[in-house]
Amino acid sequence: MESEDRKEVREMLTDILAGPLEKINGQLKLLVQQNSSIETQVLKTNGRVNDIEDWQGDIDIKLAKDLPHTIVNCPQLETITELKKDVGVLKTTPVVSGKIEERLRANLSLVFVGIGLIVTIIIGTLNLRKNNKTLSGQEVIKKEAHKSMQNQFNRVDSLLNTKN
Repeated sequence: MESEDRKEVREMLTDILAGPLEKINGQLKLLVQQNSSIETQVLKTNGRVNDIEDWQGDIDIKLAKDLPHTIVNCPQLETITELKKDVGVLKTTPVVSGKIEERLRANLSLVFVGIGLIVTIIIGTLNLRKNNKTLSGQEVIKKEAHKSMQNQFNRVDSLLNTKN
């Protein structure tokens, strides 16, 4: 290859690669701009966080000065320990009377439920007997109605036969 051909190939390659290289350069410039805006926002946020942490520290110091009580130096510490001991004693002592009352209440509840069931069963059987009597009464009414219709039919038939 001659030098002119080489120059021509270089120019062609340069022309071919120029478009994508410009695009890549533009994207890099855009990334640098976005990066700088992100850095600015991070600095603002960090400044706000630092301000809040300083403010919280000031509040903690003020609370420590203003409050006379702390968890370690509580003036009611003796009373609290006595109450804890009393509660521990109450937890360990058995409560007999309360358990007896609970058992009696439970047993009475079961008795009332049993009585209720028995009454319900008795009322149900009485209603069934009443319904059975009503049904048999309805059958009697049907038979009587059938008889009266049969009698009327026989009268009409006899009247028709006598006229003929």
